Amino acid sequence: MKPWKFQLSLLFIFCLSSSLTQVFAQQYTYPEGYTAFLDYDDQEQRVSGDFDLDGRSDLAIVCQSEEDMLIAVYLSSKWNANKTYYTIPCDYEMNYLSFENSVLSIASNSCAGRCSMELKFKYYQDLQNMKLIGYDEGHLPDYNQEGAYDLSINLNTGIYEVGNVRKKVSLDLITLANIDLYLYSLSEVGSNEH
Repeated sequence: MKPWKFQLSLLFIFCLSSSLTQVFAQQYTYPEGYTAFLDYDDQEQRVSGDFDLDGRSDLAIVCQSEEDMLIAVYLSSKWNANKTYYTIPCDYEMNYLSFENSVLSIASNSCAGRCSMELKFKYYQDLQNMKLIGYDEGHLPDYNQEGAYDLSINLNTGIYEVGNVRKKVSLDLITLANIDLYLYSLSEVGSNEH
């Protein structure tokens, strides 16, 4: 192939890829009254991937309104059927979203970086939704070097760990559809152990 044909082919592929990215970005609409949150580098906090295993890209993105912030999760199978999406309340400006090994991870920092939380979701065909499979929370010590702890809950086994304590807890099924009802109670698991 002649060099100019190769370069022209690369340019075509780049333009096509860019066009597809723009189409994808416009595929979903933000919740009413919200726009994409931009971080300190003027970048959106978002991740895309095939969360619901239907062969189409899905999206998780941090959004803001004048009053609050939330994370909107769009599963293409739900969105394309009836424009359904899910929201997770978010009080943090430092969020890290990733999708690896079929797990959507939403991690946040607050308290000037001294507090952290991570939610881990995985899609289950029988639920037709993403189930919360892991919850992690961490707190560094305060100025008096007190109050530090790490909490980890495996929602598939019901086992939680706080420091050296490992116990079982009974929790309801938590999915994207009801996560907002459980965020406070998850943070209270094992609170008497720290």
